[in-house]
Order: sequence, then C-alpha cells, then structure tokens
Amino acid sequence: MNKILFAVRVGEPDYAEHLITEVAARIPAASKWALANGFDRLRVAEIDDGPPDFTKVLNAAHLNVPTVTLRDGTVVLAKLYKGELCAVTYSNRTQAFTKETELGEAWTVQRRGRPFYVVQRASLRKSRVV
Repeated sequence: MNKILFAVRVGEPDYAEHLITEVAARIPAASKWALANGFDRLRVAEIDDGPPDFTKVLNAAHLNVPTVTLRDGTVVLAKLYKGELCAVTYSNRTQAFTKETELGEAWTVQRRGRPFYVVQRASLRKSRVV
C-alpha cells in the first residue's frame, strides 16, 4: 500500500489538488514544505498496489437495475422515457433473452400478449401469472 500526499493552495477549490510526494518516508517533511509554500489543505491517500478486481465492478453494475411494478405485482425491467420509468418491452424473443442473460439468474423472460418482458423471478411468486 502506497501513500501519496496531496495539497490545495490557499484560495483554490478543494478539487484543485496538487500532488506533493509519492514517497511515504518524505510525507512529514513534504507536509511542512507545503504549509510553508502556500498550501493550506493536505490529504494523504493510501493506494492499493494490488491487481484490480474487475468482478466487483461488473457485479455492481447489476445492483441498480431500474424496475417498475405492473398492475398484477410483477416487477419488470424499466427505462426512462420522457422523464418517467416505463416497462421495457421487446418485440422479439432473442433481444429479451440477450438482456436476461446479461442481467443474470434473478431474471427471466415472459411473454404477455404481444411484447416480451424481462421479469424478476422473485416477483413471479407473488403475482398471478397472466
């Protein structure tokens, strides 16, 4: 784990940080130098040097899936349309199954009349199937 010292000059906004040092042993001396040379806000960041874990990012992408509840209580995939969440409908089964695969096992495809919906499996137990 590496430590990095950042500082902000007097009168500048917080996002205007300058990198002062990347050497952990020099942080105390660099802090004194920064305070004496017009910096007033100091921050030490700890950076993990290990390899990135992309599975966390990929798995987190599906945690905030927009949904709406249909009249019968079924929870379906939604999208923003003219400022409101609306159910996503698919005209062909292939598109719906592609989205289901993308979202994972908690989702399934269901046909209701003409369109296909991508439905949360957990909501199927609670609702009546139409």
